[in-house]
Amino acid sequence: MKKCIPFLYMLIFICPRAISQSTISGKVFNDANNNQVYDSGEELANIKVWLFDYGAVAPNYRVQPIIEVFTDGSGNYNFSGLSAGDYQVRVGVSTLPPTLCRAVADNDSYPNGLTDIMGVNGSSAYTQINFGFAANSAIPSYNSTRSFKWNTTNTFTGGQLSNTYTLSPEICNGNSYTPTITWTTSRTCAPGASNGYGTEQFPSAATGAILPYNFPGNNKGGINPADSTFQIIMGGTNCYNPVNNDRQTTTILFNYAVKNVKFSIYDIDHADPQRFSGRIDHVKITGYLGANPVMPLIINPSVTPWNTISGNSVCGFADYPLSFYSLPFNSQNEDHATVNVYFENTISSIEIEYEEYAPVMLLGKGILDATPPVLATNEASWSNRLPTVRGISISGIDYTFDCLYFLPITISSFTVTEKDCTPVLKWSVSNSINFKQFEIERSSDGYNFTSIGIVPEQPYNPEYTFTDNFPDNRNNFYRLRFRDSDGHSSTGPVVHISMTCSRQKKIRVIPNPVTENQVKVILQGYGKGNYSVQVFNEPMQQVYRSTLFINESGEGHLIIPVAWVKGIYFLLVKDNNGNPEKMEKIIIQ
Repeated sequence: MKKCIPFLYMLIFICPRAISQSTISGKVFNDANNNQVYDSGEELANIKVWLFDYGAVAPNYRVQPIIEVFTDGSGNYNFSGLSAGDYQVRVGVSTLPPTLCRAVADNDSYPNGLTDIMGVNGSSAYTQINFGFAANSAIPSYNSTRSFKWNTTNTFTGGQLSNTYTLSPEICNGNSYTPTITWTTSRTCAPGASNGYGTEQFPSAATGAILPYNFPGNNKGGINPADSTFQIIMGGTNCYNPVNNDRQTTTILFNYAVKNVKFSIYDIDHADPQRFSGRIDHVKITGYLGANPVMPLIINPSVTPWNTISGNSVCGFADYPLSFYSLPFNSQNEDHATVNVYFENTISSIEIEYEEYAPVMLLGKGILDATPPVLATNEASWSNRLPTVRGISISGIDYTFDCLYFLPITISSFTVTEKDCTPVLKWSVSNSINFKQFEIERSSDGYNFTSIGIVPEQPYNPEYTFTDNFPDNRNNFYRLRFRDSDGHSSTGPVVHISMTCSRQKKIRVIPNPVTENQVKVILQGYGKGNYSVQVFNEPMQQVYRSTLFINESGEGHLIIPVAWVKGIYFLLVKDNNGNPEKMEKIIIQ
């Protein structure tokens, strides 16, 4: 029971109020049995844990911890006396045992030793905010039989988004194959002289000599230390995209399935995370066999600098505060932030996503300056800044051709040309084995593909064509998906065309002459809106009327049922005001 205490010599009673405050507590542990939860005996003592306050003002702001504690002998930590607010908890990874480089558990969807923002009500206890870490996995024992190695002539220049390279020829079960590897990037950029990195077009393959310090491309150890590397440069004035945290995606496509794949990724690091130029690299690596994802094994080849490896994601070193910060953890260091990636199982493609991850920055304002200017007294006066120029690089790839899983058909050539404002795909085939059909897929960015048509196998016919009646007005990427009679599928090389046609107004009637019970009408080059479509016979009597919607790309299509007698008909298109746009003759056979 609360007691009121009389103050001597005064008829005043002082009654202390019960102050309700929150606590945040949890455990840091070594996940020795790899089950991603704490078990007895796995506790880690004397590990530094920080608390960040998103409502903090000077001198902490939201980039310096307000409380620093160490775990006890049972691996426990505790933050008490917390008022209502938004907080984050982070493990000081520099105090972990050096063998623990994989984050396997914390209280959000991305285990990286940092929680999401926690809303604290000022009265409740928030328990079991645990962090689990594990040691490197064992290096796979398999041997790769082939290698694709970069050299300084393998550059993406002039805005290229895709390049295909021929690999070593293969013979499987008496059949000859010509494998290829296609590298596609979601975007390219030239940083420009204003950023101090020249005018080299990126991504490219190079040794790094064109850049200061030891930027991506220098020999940095890893699996193939003597290789040039595929460089990805982002940020700065000329190569910054605020969409998806400035993410860039590189897709590596084999036209035949491979296994025993291994390669390195360099420069997954951080630079000055409390300055305007500071960023933390985040890389996600996913393999695919056709459309089915295949997870890699990712290993840190060295103890330091420290990366967070969580499943198929890697986050660069991101410790706070910077009292121990030194150049070896910055991107200017030559031998840092390397991971080795392994795919022992069969794959046909690899997707590598790279973004600048800023875990302790201004909330809701994108990538901004985390260090207030000297004269700034509050966060409201902090200024927006573009991110610094940053980069990672990808080594050559070791692989083994998988004779037990290869495409059911060999593509001798695959091209796309423009004819009458329409892309026409042509390809030649050979060595058809248990083959069923081609599925044609299209993309506007070279990354996200959708199916637009199917072409069945034509026995004894090596030449195929496909016309895309609804292309994008600008860039169009195409690839073939090969499907065998057992339902397996794989994809081949990518071809690209930029439409040069002015896309004048036109009506296309397919087929014409009409030999079936329906006809497709395609309008191209029109403004967005609804249009009237009418069909007249030779005496100019109306036999059909409907409305056709034209989308933002200036295209629309309509299927018209045909139940008319043979003869000549006229299709008339009118705009919303009833003004005739164009007339087309239709022949019914």
